[in-house]
Amino acid sequence: MTGPAVPGWLDREKTAWVAGVALPIAMVILDPAVFRSQVFGLVPFYGAVKPFGYVAIACGVAAVVRHLLSTGPSAFVAGCLAAGSVFAFGLGLALLPLTFMGTFFFGVGLLGFTPFLSAVVVGRRARMAYREDATRRRSIRFLVGFILFFGVCATVQWRATVALKSSVEAICSGQPEQAAAGTSRLERWQLLLDVDQLVRVWMAEKDLARRQRLTEAYQRVTGEDIRQRAIEIDD
Repeated sequence: MTGPAVPGWLDREKTAWVAGVALPIAMVILDPAVFRSQVFGLVPFYGAVKPFGYVAIACGVAAVVRHLLSTGPSAFVAGCLAAGSVFAFGLGLALLPLTFMGTFFFGVGLLGFTPFLSAVVVGRRARMAYREDATRRRSIRFLVGFILFFGVCATVQWRATVALKSSVEAICSGQPEQAAAGTSRLERWQLLLDVDQLVRVWMAEKDLARRQRLTEAYQRVTGEDIRQRAIEIDD
């Protein structure tokens, strides 16, 4: 007894380029309020895990590209692809409430369904890559790729969280050299950090001098006024 037939387009390379490369990149660029947002005062729902999300998307895209351009089998890449598929499916589930709400706003919420498509397509690529590798101990290499994928993402998330915390402490210390170093650290990590967390620290801070230091740091890092962003978040 055979299972249900799988549409042929799922295994095409063009489909993999679209669902495994183009759509994840488009989701990052068009992101309305998932990992980042400066649109209409929206606050990112999962900004705190932005480092993990961005690195996972980058690793997943890299694994797909590696598989599509490679001429040889690799169980390690298959493991990375499988991990990318699991992440995409989990992201799709996490976005479901936002997806349903977002469909009423210019249809942008429809992007929330794309992780499910990516999960299916990339998952099939993982299966394909694993089957192509007939060498010994392919299961071990597959497992290494799977674990390393999430290990890298978790490590970057941890490092980014530490960088944000230490930077805020340095900026609020009142020591010019430490404050400058903390602001520079924020600039280096800006791509992966949710700078709205800095705004929330500013909103909770009662000391006027510390607030001023945070204001200056935010201005230097983002080029924007922290007071205006605080008003948007508070609304």
